[in-house]
Amino acid sequence: MFSLARHAVLATGYRNKYMNADLNLAQKLYDTGDAVGSEEKCLAMLSRAEDIGGAYLLLARISYDRREYVKSLKFLADVERNGPAPADAAYLAGLNHYARHDLTKARASFVSVLADGPGNGDAHRNLGLIDREGGNSLGAVLHFCRALDIEPGDTLTRRNLFDTLGSLQSSDWAAANANGYAGDIRRHLEAGFRMPDLDMKKYFPAAAAAILNTGHFRLAIAALGPPASGNVSPIVDQAWFSDLTGDPLVQAVLASDILAKPVFETVLTNIREGILSLAVNDDALLDDIPLAFCVALAHQAYLTEYAYFAGTAELVELRHLQQELSSKIGSRLKLSTKDAVKLAISASYVPLGGWMKSLPETLNQGELESLGQLQIFNPRREAAFERRIETLSPISERTSANVKTQYEQNPFPRWSLLTRPRPGSVGETLQFLFPNFQPSEKLSRPCSILIAGCGTGHQPILEALRYPASKLTAVDLSRTSLAYAMRKAELHGTHNIQFIEADILELGELDREFDVIECTGVLHHMADPLTGWRILISRLAPGGVMKIALYSKQARRHITEARRWIEDQDLPPAVQTIRDVRRKILDLAADDPKRKVTGFTDFYSISGARDLLFHVQEHTFTLPEIKNALHRFELELIGMQILDDGLKDKFGAEFPGDAAMADLDNWHRFEMKNPDSFRGMYTFWCRKAEPVDALVDTDLGQVS
Repeated sequence: MFSLARHAVLATGYRNKYMNADLNLAQKLYDTGDAVGSEEKCLAMLSRAEDIGGAYLLLARISYDRREYVKSLKFLADVERNGPAPADAAYLAGLNHYARHDLTKARASFVSVLADGPGNGDAHRNLGLIDREGGNSLGAVLHFCRALDIEPGDTLTRRNLFDTLGSLQSSDWAAANANGYAGDIRRHLEAGFRMPDLDMKKYFPAAAAAILNTGHFRLAIAALGPPASGNVSPIVDQAWFSDLTGDPLVQAVLASDILAKPVFETVLTNIREGILSLAVNDDALLDDIPLAFCVALAHQAYLTEYAYFAGTAELVELRHLQQELSSKIGSRLKLSTKDAVKLAISASYVPLGGWMKSLPETLNQGELESLGQLQIFNPRREAAFERRIETLSPISERTSANVKTQYEQNPFPRWSLLTRPRPGSVGETLQFLFPNFQPSEKLSRPCSILIAGCGTGHQPILEALRYPASKLTAVDLSRTSLAYAMRKAELHGTHNIQFIEADILELGELDREFDVIECTGVLHHMADPLTGWRILISRLAPGGVMKIALYSKQARRHITEARRWIEDQDLPPAVQTIRDVRRKILDLAADDPKRKVTGFTDFYSISGARDLLFHVQEHTFTLPEIKNALHRFELELIGMQILDDGLKDKFGAEFPGDAAMADLDNWHRFEMKNPDSFRGMYTFWCRKAEPVDALVDTDLGQVS
């Protein structure tokens, strides 16, 4: 007969003698991947004693791993029923509730975890995810910041933080500033620029927004008038000045990429003018200006190719400063910290290599070293590369020669940050972009890839990193652009690219075919884009694919109007003319259609503005024209490359029957309603249409 008393005695004896050993064994089985063995051990333990909380907790983990969330929660209830539940149980409960989309209960579970131990970074990260999903972006940001305070090396949390920053509204930033959170956000953003595995090109807009919404930058906007106002000498005495120039995030952003907003240009132009005036007229005040900021400002100016406007008085002061520095450097006098600031501020007007006849040792050490590398040694390296460039044939066609001249004078784009892609195959890329497309087997293997019109190398270097086993051929008209590309390829460690000076019109002389041809932003600058496209098709191997990008007539309507305005004035594409035109556009009324070109990143550099507004040759297209060209060339559209999820969602809602999003008629109707959808370009993939075998009726011998 079963005796409760006897069972209790046996259970007590088991607990005292064997329970811990069995729990350890069950845990070890679980840790080594034997969930079944762990489960069996736990159930055997509970058959001897039903109040072993550790066994229930392990069963809850196993059930969660199997996505049996209700079962897992039941085991967690058993844990709580048999004594005080550990923090692990509350954390696991939160994961289960989150998996079941019960955000309220999930939040309560993770909050209870933090009540027991505020230093749980995982709980903060999960609360951040819950807040973000629930629409509380600022709450999410704060939890992500706390998680990073606990574990600064948590790259996943940092990405979550940066992804969420883009959702913050002005009211969120105001609350963050008022409550002292904004400094934490800026600190974690600045740390991102020192982490090579983070894509700070992607997160650059978030960093710019963080600066734009800081108190000291807001004060600077209010205090500073239009550029070259002549009333900026006491700028160092402004209350906001030391906070802004000493802000590590501001310095990191300035040195990394172009700040493409008019408000940044206004503030930075005034600050530059003010510091120059001090350097020439009252250099005692330079002690209050961080050298790191002046170096960063010089980096920003160099990236824009000195697009910022400078007044006549400024240029006179600049010449005085250069003469002073040249005299000291020529006399081999030791440069002081003030001299270093002067050198850096002069480099924010013109590159050092353009006027220095000898180099001070200061440029090889400390904060000025990066400036010497950027403005002197990099151009020298490019000059060395240019002498080694292979040429396919002379550039003889008139439009090609004109385009070559433009890009020899102004290589475009000059780029700094690079998003390192995950290595894979072309086939994997196409399956990711177009889930309904089945690429050929050859695209899963190393491919021969042609980048037709590679410019300064951003595209071929990205593809070389994405497809490290493939061989790339990158061609361009401009030797200057190719030299820039070769230096960048060396910097990023890519060794699978062959750079060649060549015109697309002469690619028939290559006498080889390619599995993949990419030509983005190039054909519309040819005299006859379709002739160039036809030549590229002749170089496409059987089973190969092609990526093409062309300007949208609709999306570039404001650019076209600005170009006509410039052409009507017969303005040449000289550097100073480009600066003057940019300033005139910035001074236009906000509702003037021409001022909309300030919304394009290209507007904020000399080469970009020339490409945008002064290009020697430009065509624009409509989607019906592209559809006709595909038919004419017997090409099959694989799909439009749309990386904007919001745009895809909007299209999908309007055309739910077009799951592949590959109907150009639908996209044309969509663009007519949403004219800025393709502000960049139409980017699409296509391939040679597969031949359709004739169907033969064996009885009649007729083709149907």
